Amino acid sequence: MPHLAALLPPLLSGLPLHSAALLLLALTPSTSASECSGSPQSPSEIRELLFGPDSSYRPEDRPGIWRARQNSSATRHTPPPEDVWVQVQFTSLDEVDTRRGQYEVEVWIRVIWFDPRLVHNETCFHGSDTDHAFKGAHLPELWSPAIGVEELVDLELQHSNFWVNYDGRVWWTRTARLTLRCDMCFEFMPYDTQQCFMVFTSFKEGADEVSLHFGRPPGAGNAAPVLCDASAPPISTSEWSVVSVDAEMLEDDLRSALAQERLGVEIHLKRDPRFYESIVMPVAHLLVVVAWSSFFIARSAAPARVSMTVISFLSLNGMIFTVLSSLPRLGGGGVWLLRFLTVSLFFVAGSAIEYIIVNYLFRIEARVTAQYGEQQAAQRSARKATAPSPSSSPRVELTATAQRRLDRRMSTKAAHLVAKSEKSHRQNHAETPVAGSADAPGAAPAPSTSTTADTHHEPPSPPRLSIQREVSVSDVTWAALGPVDRLMFSRRGRMKLHDQHVDIFFRAAFPLAYVLALLVLYVQLGDPRGGIGCKDRENGDAVCSSPSG
Repeated sequence: MPHLAALLPPLLSGLPLHSAALLLLALTPSTSASECSGSPQSPSEIRELLFGPDSSYRPEDRPGIWRARQNSSATRHTPPPEDVWVQVQFTSLDEVDTRRGQYEVEVWIRVIWFDPRLVHNETCFHGSDTDHAFKGAHLPELWSPAIGVEELVDLELQHSNFWVNYDGRVWWTRTARLTLRCDMCFEFMPYDTQQCFMVFTSFKEGADEVSLHFGRPPGAGNAAPVLCDASAPPISTSEWSVVSVDAEMLEDDLRSALAQERLGVEIHLKRDPRFYESIVMPVAHLLVVVAWSSFFIARSAAPARVSMTVISFLSLNGMIFTVLSSLPRLGGGGVWLLRFLTVSLFFVAGSAIEYIIVNYLFRIEARVTAQYGEQQAAQRSARKATAPSPSSSPRVELTATAQRRLDRRMSTKAAHLVAKSEKSHRQNHAETPVAGSADAPGAAPAPSTSTTADTHHEPPSPPRLSIQREVSVSDVTWAALGPVDRLMFSRRGRMKLHDQHVDIFFRAAFPLAYVLALLVLYVQLGDPRGGIGCKDRENGDAVCSSPSG
């Protein structure tokens, strides 16, 4: 009716506004009743006529199978796989359990596919909405891909709905709290970034039945694989935050073995190290300083020095067990924070061992000085005398064990002197001729005797030596000490190593060695802010795309 379109402007210009609207509505072509006959005109009729229990819809047949049955010429060929799109939107990070290697996230998962059996005439509906919503409880009445997450440990489903479009597009949205596994690496804790995966796959259909894609179909809005609300707060907990999310199609040996399509979402969780930097590590440094300051306390104050080192040792040990309680059962050498605490613990234990050595030397020197101080002074006075008498030798009071050691030592010396004296006497007797013998010059002839006994002359016995056991200071010291204690003394009775020398050495060497050990640890760590050990974005890219558009 082209002539009617030319007459409309003058007709409408002379009519009131409401009359013009009624005239336009009457002249607008409407869908005839014959075109909507048998076609759903409301969401309830869509379910009743297209996929409800009273319809001819078979949910066990995927759309490609139904299409092949409609086309008799294609029944002999395998239908192509169904295109299925998956889109993820993270809303919150609830918890990260490092001991179990799990984390909890709240997500919206959208799964989109096309089913030609659900195509209907959109003009038969009143209104502009072309997507009709249904509750998730009705989804089993439709064919739907069995899309799941491989790392899923627990699923708490919060909402599930799906929409059916006039062109047969099905949009299934689920809001759920997922508990997922993650192979965590704690090598650089507390500066660690965990690399976790969320792999989507079809557990029921193979790659020849379902073809997975990220995002949305063309013309269906934002096709980003991962969405997030830029105006929402960061996706984080008090300790962890999501710093980046990547999505890609996985092409690996597992896909070939399972003959299934796999979509991988790579999530990077970064730990906030401020708690460890402000509390754990400074306290560990302070405890090492407390242990080092015990070197400046008097060596005789054993309770003070021992309590300082023991309290520091127990405090550090408690900190180590606190860190271990948040980690799986693994070697402590693989965690940087545990290496740091263990090095500090060794230095605190070293201060305790140092005092054990110092106290041992201090007690030896004190025992020797207290027991033999007066005897040493008397011995020195006796040596200065011109003709010391035996009675002027210092009197030594020893224990039974020390007395036995001294007796053995002095008996050995006396036996050596007796043997030496007898040997010298025999040599002198052999060289000197007996008086009255023929060999003696100027001697008269010996009278003859009738018996042999008269002609045999016995050599005179050696003079009986009187051994005076004169005890020296070294003898007394050597006899009073045990086998290990003797290593600390020389033969002259002087100590080789003094306790104050050990304290002086460790006062300087202890802090230098600790600083050197910390430098080695921080060199192994590298840049603590650089995302060490795990993949991390450093160019400031957005974590995920905005859902707008």
